[in-house]
Amino acid sequence: MKVTIKVAIPDTSLSDSTNLRQKTTKAGRIARALAVFRVEEVFVYKTGFLPPSKMRDADLLVKILRYLDTPQYLRRRVFPKSPSLQFTGTLPPLRTRSHPLQSSLADLTEGTIRWGVQVRPNQIDLGFKKLISYSEAVSERDPTLFKVV
Repeated sequence: MKVTIKVAIPDTSLSDSTNLRQKTTKAGRIARALAVFRVEEVFVYKTGFLPPSKMRDADLLVKILRYLDTPQYLRRRVFPKSPSLQFTGTLPPLRTRSHPLQSSLADLTEGTIRWGVQVRPNQIDLGFKKLISYSEAVSERDPTLFKVV
């Protein structure tokens, strides 16, 4: 029996940090803890205590957690350049299921599942030097799981 771990995080988690660098660092620590305990799902819930001026902190937390969960080879395609992500480069990468270790086509074996994103019609980026042909249509900018057959 497989156990799925789910975690709920309050939207006030970043409210005590004063600047973007501190907020990014704190979100990175949260992401690291989630990765260590192999958390599958994260929910950011509203506490009702966050003043309207700090509501963007909850959105920032979600954005940084999604960014860190996205494989490094897809980040530029999925997340356009944004001032809110300017300090994420200082965070160490996470070792999660969504971050595969294979870096070349030769390392792929049948049945391997890998995140990818469509960059052109019928072409997807799976994090290799060349794009892979794919006949089905998938939404651009949304990471999708692909299985090697």
